Amino acid sequence: EIDVDEGKLQIPAENVLGLAAVATVGTLAALTDLDAGGGALTNHLAPQDTVSGNYTFVQTDSGREKVFTGSAAATWTIPALSAGTHAVVHNVGTAPVTFAANGVTLAGMTTLAAAKTAAVSWLPGGVVKLTGELS
Repeated sequence: EIDVDEGKLQIPAENVLGLAAVATVGTLAALTDLDAGGGALTNHLAPQDTVSGNYTFVQTDSGREKVFTGSAAATWTIPALSAGTHAVVHNVGTAPVTFAANGVTLAGMTTLAAAKTAAVSWLPGGVVKLTGELS
């Protein structure tokens, strides 16, 4: 018969076989292989761009977060881009951003006040849908 005091039982991790590596207390695990298919985790943080004045969207804005930081009202022009293009706009400035159509039809309200967020989505047929905290 063997008595074991569980409160004092310590086995070094390197002596335990067959377990996946884990982060120890105080260690930030590298999030590289955690998707459902076992591949690398990608695009977990959308890239951001900071804009303080007027702006015109371009195709490379797709999938990005655009952050407005201006103190004067600005107009952001929405031209015709490929269907499926999308961006998120955060207004962290102190003035509103007004969205203006150029060759597209805007669906939704068009003013983004300070401290508000909206999504911009290009749909087939030259329609751009604005959703979020617009007025």
